[in-house]
Amino acid sequence: MRRVVLAGPLQPGLAIQLSADQRHYLINVLRMRAGEQFIGLDQDGKAFVVQLEPSEGRGIVIEQAAEAGREPELAVRLFLPLLKGDKLDFVVQKSVELGVANITLYSARRAVVKEGNLDKKIARLQRIAQEATQQCRRQLVPAVSGLLPLEQAADSGPGLFAQN
Repeated sequence: MRRVVLAGPLQPGLAIQLSADQRHYLINVLRMRAGEQFIGLDQDGKAFVVQLEPSEGRGIVIEQAAEAGREPELAVRLFLPLLKGDKLDFVVQKSVELGVANITLYSARRAVVKEGNLDKKIARLQRIAQEATQQCRRQLVPAVSGLLPLEQAADSGPGLFAQN
């Protein structure tokens, strides 16, 4: 069954209006029809069986809790520098598909990419992480967080830190 990340806490019997993006994704991209079911994920990673309402697909009804999927046992936190072009988008997408739990951007000494519009960049990367989560059928959407200096990123917690 298809998986879609929905906003807010979910519970059986709840009726929710879909956002324009979610409606477009379900009806135009997945070509779902009224009455069809899919798995809806809330922000906490809980899964529910959801049915598309017959009113032109504008809303959904939460039917029942679904079997929880599997998340990796080891929580991997990935530190990424600001990469050029669409390489950062690609790395975020693939790292989410591989099971990374958290992605943190850091500023490297030799980075050519400018740090302007960082909020827009992080929002875009968070959306890419959400789409990759739906595609690979994970339960939780990894958080993409803001820019840290390299030294602070290296000291931010236990674990391995590979640097060239």
